[in-house]
Amino acid sequence: MLSALYLSIRVSYLMIYSKRERQRKIAEMAPVVRIFATIFCVIALIYILPLESISHNSFDVILLFLQLFGILAMLVFFTIGFEEFRGKLTDGRSGEPIALDYVTLLGSCIFLSLIILVTGGNESHFKILFLPTILFYTVRFGLSWGMAASGMAAFTLTAANLLSVFQHKGLNLELDIIYVGVFFLTSWLVGTMVEMEWAISDRLSSQVNRDDLTGFYNYRFLQEELKRKVKEEKTAPFALIKIDLDYFKYYNEVHGYQAGDRLLIEVAEKIVDVVGGSGKVFRHGSDEFVVIMEHGDNKKALEMAEKIRRGIKDNFTISSPDDYWEHELTVSLGLAFYPADGTTGEEILTKADQALYKAKEISGNKVEAYFSVLEYIKSHLEESEKEAFNKLGAFLAIINAKDHYTYGHSERVLIYASIIASLIGVPLQAKKYLQYGAYLHDIGKIEIDRAILNHPGGLDKDDWKIIKKHPLWGADIARQIRVLAPAIPAILFHHERYDGMGYPFNLSGKEIPLEGRIMALADAFDAMTVDRPYRRAISYEEAIVEIGKNKMTQFDPSLVDLFTDFLKQYQGVHEILTPEVKNEYLL
Repeated sequence: MLSALYLSIRVSYLMIYSKRERQRKIAEMAPVVRIFATIFCVIALIYILPLESISHNSFDVILLFLQLFGILAMLVFFTIGFEEFRGKLTDGRSGEPIALDYVTLLGSCIFLSLIILVTGGNESHFKILFLPTILFYTVRFGLSWGMAASGMAAFTLTAANLLSVFQHKGLNLELDIIYVGVFFLTSWLVGTMVEMEWAISDRLSSQVNRDDLTGFYNYRFLQEELKRKVKEEKTAPFALIKIDLDYFKYYNEVHGYQAGDRLLIEVAEKIVDVVGGSGKVFRHGSDEFVVIMEHGDNKKALEMAEKIRRGIKDNFTISSPDDYWEHELTVSLGLAFYPADGTTGEEILTKADQALYKAKEISGNKVEAYFSVLEYIKSHLEESEKEAFNKLGAFLAIINAKDHYTYGHSERVLIYASIIASLIGVPLQAKKYLQYGAYLHDIGKIEIDRAILNHPGGLDKDDWKIIKKHPLWGADIARQIRVLAPAIPAILFHHERYDGMGYPFNLSGKEIPLEGRIMALADAFDAMTVDRPYRRAISYEEAIVEIGKNKMTQFDPSLVDLFTDFLKQYQGVHEILTPEVKNEYLL
């Protein structure tokens, strides 16, 4: 009766918890309820022991109680172990019944039925022992389970009365009918309350955790889900795909926000169709979505992302209000993987966001997996080199805060410079310092006002004088780290021209250190193929033609010939920047 009272009081207390928290609380209560039920069952079994035949010798009495205590302790430890075992089988989903629960309910009722039969049958004083079991399964799994447990109890009491008829004993129908009524009434009342609470909790959770427009889980729930996965599933890998509609802002401005909302709903439905049961979909922002894929298989996640990109591109056409023009709707996607790319949910989301930024910055309509050149190179360094390399991270954080374009630009220039260095056979150690310089070649821009860096039009003479000083300022910063001294030529001379018309020293031809000539070509190629605040990008093919035109004037002709031959093997920048190509040339 104590466990029944305890469980009844806890029912109302559990109503204030969320569904997940309620399941956790019930999982904590389960061993306590089972232990109390076990104690009551042991007390009932003592009833049938022939205690009157036991010697009054104190040693025999003590031995008997020790044996009973041992049996009780074994049952208690078994109960606790059973709940732990069940928790592992359910993987934390304690509110969802599994096959073991069906077996346990049936086994509990059979065990209680045997106790009733051996303690007097229809005259047993322990029929109330069914109540804790009925309450427990009702609270845990709902009304149907409570009714099933009550039905088994009613069957036992009916069988006990039928058995008493065959044994020519008296019936106990009045009291048993009361017991059966109490069992069914209790399970009905508690089960109805529990299921009402479930419905209210689910409805409130839906309102709090769902986006009103698309019905997807919202950003709040995404954060909770990431925390849960990292905390509860720990090392279980997963992939996070972040999706952003290209130029959606302009669609809203042209067609209006209501049309934009309708388009978002259609895109959301397409994403759900593609993802299916492979993951959960969330709305992250006005035109951003996130997909979490279980198991974190890199290849499958990339295939899924590409399938989403194609599905949207091939199924949506955007036209002007007057049908003067039309084009396909495209999306950019960034991927990050747990735990490979980070150990917290926030870190994985940030890495996916960085990958998405690169996808949009290069061309849009692209899938980009997170990849950090800095981290990749660091993984290949010796321990003595890592401390100095860590200092680069501080400089890069400054660049990123000052001018986000420069951060992505520096990483791509590092890749192009590494490719050119590999093509001409630069030794490994010299290549490392070239990479350091490539990553830091624009570090001097931290001295330049943000308004000048992001100026949308042409600069006046005074502003150009300031811009032309950034190689000198960058070299001064690099000199403060002794180990970076060999990287200074890449920083200092990356704006020199082969014809002597560059800056800051107007060097020409072979007077320009090799690092400067490599950097000039890599820097210019990236500037041509990516939108800048003051100029739109040109096509990949046009960029190849342009650097060919400028050999002997802006670029070293021998480097141009090697680099253009390399570029012609690919269809675009997006192919060069794939992990497979990058990894081949970085180190």
